[in-house]
Amino acid sequence: MLASNTPGRAGEGHTPSGSRQATGNGRGGQDAAPWPVDPMEHTVAFEEFKLGLTRLRDGFPAQALQHIQRAAQLEQQNPFYLSYLGLLLALTRKRWADAERLCTTALRIKRTHPQLYLNLADVYLAAGRRQEAIEALVLGLQYTNRHPSLLRTLERVSTRRPPILPFLPRANVVNRMLGRLRHRLLQWLDWA
Repeated sequence: MLASNTPGRAGEGHTPSGSRQATGNGRGGQDAAPWPVDPMEHTVAFEEFKLGLTRLRDGFPAQALQHIQRAAQLEQQNPFYLSYLGLLLALTRKRWADAERLCTTALRIKRTHPQLYLNLADVYLAAGRRQEAIEALVLGLQYTNRHPSLLRTLERVSTRRPPILPFLPRANVVNRMLGRLRHRLLQWLDWA
């Protein structure tokens, strides 16, 4: 369900939902950071957060978790630190309840930023809760003026392939096994 954390073009990262986030200079455009950046706000917490995002983008979520935890300890009310901490707890430690709580707390602090909804959706997807991921994305569309990254992710997450054997119900064990096989094959071809 989750896309890989493979690096994209320079200065661009991919979240587990496959959405793009920039890791650049905070001046807008393609190099804009996924959060409002005050040029004077280069605190220890902010530096730890940037290191954590870099490690996540490079495919090292366990290392990213250490940096994001330090950032969240230093600034406990920063919604971005809380949201990414939740995401990384889900990805690395499978602590679904803690991850969901952190992501929803972040959304209560800052409801209008699309990345926070993407992180919550990724937590739900990692936990196998696809319908709740869709609901989080739909809610995010209401608060973010239908942000394009939420629309793209919602389209990708909510689109289901047809059953392999259409004359059998989707829940039939044969369709489920063949569907899993198709999924693995498509993943393997994507990596090839």
